[in-house]
Amino acid sequence: MSQPSKAIYAKLAKVMSMVERVPKNGYNKYHNYSYTTETDLSESIRPILIECGLAFFSSVEEQERNGEFTKVKMKFVLADNESGEILESYYYGEGQDKGDKGLYKAYTGATKYFLMKTFLIPTGDDPEQDAENPGKSSKSQGTEPPQNTKKDDKQVQHLDAAKARKMIFKVFNDIAKSEGVAPQKVQEIGKNKIYKIFNVDSLTKLSLEQWEGIVNSSNNLKENIIKYVRKLKQDSEDTNRFINEVADGMAKGKA
Repeated sequence: MSQPSKAIYAKLAKVMSMVERVPKNGYNKYHNYSYTTETDLSESIRPILIECGLAFFSSVEEQERNGEFTKVKMKFVLADNESGEILESYYYGEGQDKGDKGLYKAYTGATKYFLMKTFLIPTGDDPEQDAENPGKSSKSQGTEPPQNTKKDDKQVQHLDAAKARKMIFKVFNDIAKSEGVAPQKVQEIGKNKIYKIFNVDSLTKLSLEQWEGIVNSSNNLKENIIKYVRKLKQDSEDTNRFINEVADGMAKGKA
């Protein structure tokens, strides 16, 4: 690992203070356990890295395959977009697959492990729990398959900030897809509306109660964002139409 100075250390500490427990939405039916997917982890950590001004890069340094097993040595780089400082780390990952997915599994495993250990991201896993409670099954330890439970629109239970952020950003992305707008643009609009409602300048300053309020009123937030997006699109179309009319008029005048 390279030796960065205080600036990037401060940003790493900020990320650690902002990151929340990541839910385990993946489920392995064969081995009967729940796990944190790469998507869960990426959607939780990516907006925080962006907000803190840290860029993330990775590359495969070494690769070795032995039968069904693939082993990789990964290089991970965190870069401070203000000072230009970087932090380099090397992690190993292994993946098992009879086809051509071994490299992907090894890469994914190493990436997840790097992010979770670098930023101390909790997932609820406790390797000592089995030793302390040998008589308990995995089901009693919270690794049973996720159940299809219907949430009351007026109440969100067992919600944490990371899960709430993920739910709201899914709303943003759904709007972007349905309206044909860049996801980043909708996220910017949505965040600005939230900032205005709660008089904050960062999502990290929202309390859990405020997050619950946002999730519970997400339909209203969605409607307001869609109206705003459509107004922007209409204004843009009107502006383009006006520009074209002026251009046509000038062309006819010259003729």
